[in-house]
Amino acid sequence: GLERLFEIIAANVDGTMPAGENWHRELLEQIAMEIPKIRPAVISNASFLALNELRGFRHIVRNVYAFNFDPAKMHKLVKSTPILFSNVRAELMAFADFLEDAV
Repeated sequence: GLERLFEIIAANVDGTMPAGENWHRELLEQIAMEIPKIRPAVISNASFLALNELRGFRHIVRNVYAFNFDPAKMHKLVKSTPILFSNVRAELMAFADFLEDAV
């Protein structure tokens, strides 16, 4: 769901979407960067790092068998996700305020 929101921001606010095999990571990097005279960073560097870690996990889930999972890493991701999504929600709300003020 977050990735879809980031796609909408990239396409409609930034006017550009990454392409190619690394587009998921490039999109996340784009959303975490300020674009001067267009918009502030949508998410913080801390959120970028945490979301990028989840992105990497999603890649493993889609492309590797479950027996390759690291239980300790999975536990850390599961435990940190509620706080991460609370932080990202607050950052997205702040970005929505920026958009409303820009109109």
